[in-house]
Amino acid sequence: MKLLQISLYLVLGLFLSSLQARLGQRGDSAQRPSLSLRLLGPASELGRSLQWIRFQRALLRGNQQRALALAESAIALDPAATDGWQLLAAHLGYFLASPEREHDLGRRRMWLQAALAVTRRGAQQADQPEELHLQRGLMLLSKLDLDPEVDPEGPAGLLAGAIEAFREAARLGSAAARELLVDLQADGP
Repeated sequence: MKLLQISLYLVLGLFLSSLQARLGQRGDSAQRPSLSLRLLGPASELGRSLQWIRFQRALLRGNQQRALALAESAIALDPAATDGWQLLAAHLGYFLASPEREHDLGRRRMWLQAALAVTRRGAQQADQPEELHLQRGLMLLSKLDLDPEVDPEGPAGLLAGAIEAFREAARLGSAAARELLVDLQADGP
């Protein structure tokens, strides 16, 4: 039993040190998992899942700053996992940038820009970049209907951004993005 506890502490220590190293990396090396993360293999998936659980708990407690830090650390554990990027972008763009939650237009714009930046950053690292471009386009289309003033250029800026995102997603193979582009062109001027 004592050997099992020691082993668990060693794995936890390796996990925490790799997390700390991973969060401190910058530049191109941040796109590749560290050696310790690669050695952890399935344990890093467990760590990632635990971070997302902690993210949800921080949200429930109303601690946005902690939640966002936990989301970033979960993404750092597996930057190729598309769903992590999607979850963070959705939280920023749909929840924090919503007019119901944030009445200040400038802050809504800031949150939306943060969400769009997450989809772009994620598209550079995730296994399914087309999904992140598609999400960016859908987010902009939803703002077109629900909060058109969130873009300084108004509805035209939101629509142009959505079309650009759908084109990029379609270029990468997204059938849904191709269909949306056809629909948007049919509805156009």
